[in-house]
Amino acid sequence: FRTMHQKTFLFIAALFFVTQAAVADEDESSIKITPSGFTYYQIGQIQHMTPEDPAVIKAFDQHFNGRLTLDAAIQEKLRIIVGAEGQLGASIGGHDQSQLKGIVLKEAQGIYSFFDPENSIIQMSLAAGYFPFKYNPAAQNLGEYLFRSGSYPEYIITDFDFAKARLMGFNFSCTLLKDLQLNALFTSEYVEPPYFDYSLSFVAGYTFLNKIFDVGAGISFDRLLPMRPEVTQDASYVMDNQNNYVIENGDTLHYTKQGTKLMGRLTFDPKPLLPFAEKLGPNDGKLYGEMAVLGM
Repeated sequence: FRTMHQKTFLFIAALFFVTQAAVADEDESSIKITPSGFTYYQIGQIQHMTPEDPAVIKAFDQHFNGRLTLDAAIQEKLRIIVGAEGQLGASIGGHDQSQLKGIVLKEAQGIYSFFDPENSIIQMSLAAGYFPFKYNPAAQNLGEYLFRSGSYPEYIITDFDFAKARLMGFNFSCTLLKDLQLNALFTSEYVEPPYFDYSLSFVAGYTFLNKIFDVGAGISFDRLLPMRPEVTQDASYVMDNQNNYVIENGDTLHYTKQGTKLMGRLTFDPKPLLPFAEKLGPNDGKLYGEMAVLGM
């Protein structure tokens, strides 16, 4: 995992220096580096867990995080973004021990825009590297299932107050008339073993009727190109409800981690229909939902 992040960083660094060399003869004003960052403190108490652990129940979990991001804009069409985050946390097992949990790379990507970023008709870009991705603007904790889930065995990741996925690979993005958003993503698996299988995904979102409705759909061919097919396609044994091995045609049955995931979402925002809409916040009154099929 650490090696993977190092390779991603080195890839972005190489891209950055190659680009710098390409524009070395240009005016220095063609490269603009913008730093940004944030800090936050988070605390919560463990109420229930499975399996039960008396040493942990009612204990507090707390973290202090800091983030620094550098965004380099090169001749308006190319951006290199690198961000790292450090975390200071306390253990929850009844022993209050503060410790620096390390500095982790949270983003390392290059983004090339094919047209003028200010063009209001069409915008197209290609991102490569390690990047956050969000297709459901309304999702706050749940949602974003297409990339925060697995087909077999089924699992869903719902990080607290981080309704996004961090992906590694390529993202081709196209926006038409500011209302239609299209994405094609070719990404490598790094969360759940076997690692580095490649997936191909397509996501679309569309707002209409003065943004009263925001609809979206997506499909992901999960682990379409496995690095080791014999491992991905024979991932584990199939068990019945009594935890017995399932036998088929005289052989123990295996399941594959490959699958096709489907997603659909809808957001209804009635504020444009209300005479007092200017008194409401941007998220007030919204009704939204998302559904997914994890593995066809």
